[in-house]
Amino acid sequence: MLTIQTNIALQIVSTLTQEELADFCREFDKLQKPVANCKPKKVPRYDPMQIFRELQMEKHTKRIPAQGKLA
Repeated sequence: MLTIQTNIALQIVSTLTQEELADFCREFDKLQKPVANCKPKKVPRYDPMQIFRELQMEKHTKRIPAQGKLA
């Protein structure tokens, strides 16, 4: 199937003049170049234990009185 499409494309290109071929090559090069370098977004992972630890640490540090400091 691919060879039939390739043969048809080659037959069409062979009928082009030099100017048309140059235009075709220019437009084809535009299609081959990437438009932007897109990176996938990093999705933050939901870690319930990390959130739990942070909340426990906040509670723990609030309960400890300041030592050696004027409060």
